[in-house]
Amino acid sequence: MRIALNDNLTVDMVRRSGYRDVLEVSEGLYKAGFTEYEFYFFGSLPLVDVYGNSTEATVLKASLSPDTLARINWEQVLIEDFPRIADSFDLHRALE
Repeated sequence: MRIALNDNLTVDMVRRSGYRDVLEVSEGLYKAGFTEYEFYFFGSLPLVDVYGNSTEATVLKASLSPDTLARINWEQVLIEDFPRIADSFDLHRALE
């Protein structure tokens, strides 16, 4: 799934809102019965290069397996734990 991330005030806010968006979409799909599928997420954001040109770029990549999705307590999961929960996770250096 491709998700357009919100360009917030700080890098930390962008990162956290991306984690939250992925968890919310995952929860909705999982609770709707998509329990046997692995979810792949690609979060994008406009990035500006040194010349001032803006390009939409993938800044967050993550996957969640059916086993991982089944283990998540959706009522108690902490957003900041998302990188450790995901089966695969990659963050663009612009969001580190």
